Amino acid sequence: MKKSIILAVLVLLCAFAAFAEETVTATVLQNEMNLWVEKSEGMMEWSKINLNAGETIDAYISGSDEKNNPVALTKRSSWKNAKEGQTLLFTKVRYNEQDYYAISNRIALGLKPGIVLENAATYTSKNFADIRKKGVPEGTVIAVDITDKTSGVYTLVKMAYYDEKAYVKREGYIMSSKISTTKDDISAYKLLKQAEKESDEARKSAILNSITQLSISSKMNEMVKNQSEEAEKLKDLTPWGITDLPNQGLNYRFGIIDCKGKDRDHSPYDIDSLEYVNLRSLPGLDGEVICKLQLARGTLKKMTNETVTIDGVTEHWYYFDSGRVNEETGESDHGWVFGAYVREFYVDGDPW
Repeated sequence: MKKSIILAVLVLLCAFAAFAEETVTATVLQNEMNLWVEKSEGMMEWSKINLNAGETIDAYISGSDEKNNPVALTKRSSWKNAKEGQTLLFTKVRYNEQDYYAISNRIALGLKPGIVLENAATYTSKNFADIRKKGVPEGTVIAVDITDKTSGVYTLVKMAYYDEKAYVKREGYIMSSKISTTKDDISAYKLLKQAEKESDEARKSAILNSITQLSISSKMNEMVKNQSEEAEKLKDLTPWGITDLPNQGLNYRFGIIDCKGKDRDHSPYDIDSLEYVNLRSLPGLDGEVICKLQLARGTLKKMTNETVTIDGVTEHWYYFDSGRVNEETGESDHGWVFGAYVREFYVDGDPW
């Protein structure tokens, strides 16, 4: 009898141990996410290994919830250089045949990688009425469960992403037409952003050509086509000399002044008589007028090295991207504007 009890206990222990070693694939949500090792009980230390958003990793699970979703095997711990009493929830993971820990809200269990191809709204449920104030911008790497979705003309799918500004994982639903879950689309988008930052035209062209070797969606192909057309336009700018402006971050943006006279003190122009500012395809008055803007915010991405004098004002030409979608064309307003019409303004306390 005693032997039977011992044998049964051993079987249960083995079964529990086997279950405890079960893993599921998890998607990394944070760029340059750290992996950690436990140096002592309740104390984590950075392993000097970083993973990028969109990579996958094995996460240990302790079971499943009432909806049969995997439940992560977690541990609440402090870490080296943390403030006294400060802790985070860590999930046990496996990478390159070694065990580590990842901060729990930086990964999504059981979901596959995806990427947002255009600015998209998010929803708290499968109901379109439950829209959140906060959406996700183009280029955000997300984790998606394409089996958890609505039916109909417009489909919502379950997703999660890491909010880099708030340091939290946000979950909900997103329109399937706004995203892609194919590996080639994710790779193509990263190459597209690399090409956008590349100042050497030969290298830019080589990067764009490498994307054509991938099997990408029609929407991604349109984005690549637009970037290629922009690259062709830049070849016409050689006489000017172009400087890429550094990413100014979130502290301030650049904006075109109100052409009806607002904020006149910030402008070298007397603009009472003007009704709009021309946004042009190329720097210089010979550039085709793309659209006419009044008040716009956005980012200055490039600047001509040479200045020009117009109506007695000497300034550079700037490549301006408003990030605002034009209702007529369906594209964001971007192009070249004369520097006299541009001023810097701060987000905090912004009167606009």
